[in-house]
Amino acid sequence: MGSFWGAVRIGLLDMRGDLRRFLLLVVCLAVGTALISGVNSVGASITRAIDDGAAELMGGDVELSRADRLATADELATMAGFGTISTTIDTNLRAESPPGRRLCRP
Repeated sequence: MGSFWGAVRIGLLDMRGDLRRFLLLVVCLAVGTALISGVNSVGASITRAIDDGAAELMGGDVELSRADRLATADELATMAGFGTISTTIDTNLRAESPPGRRLCRP
């Protein structure tokens, strides 16, 4: 326990002239932490608002999807009976170049 108080005493002696700088460091750390948590909080609020109101923002009430094929004409006609429909196609593409050639300029 004596070594702990010795270390505290040496630390206090070392900070004698730098106490203001140390307090400035503590204040800067506190302000930085508050800013980071504030930005995270605002980001989470925006994400939650978009997730909660996605149907109103996008103008849709129902989303139907198929991963294996496009909807047939019969399926499209059935969906059109319930209201306006829109079609979105998601793709997963990868670009390749022939051996010895580049996709972009050096």
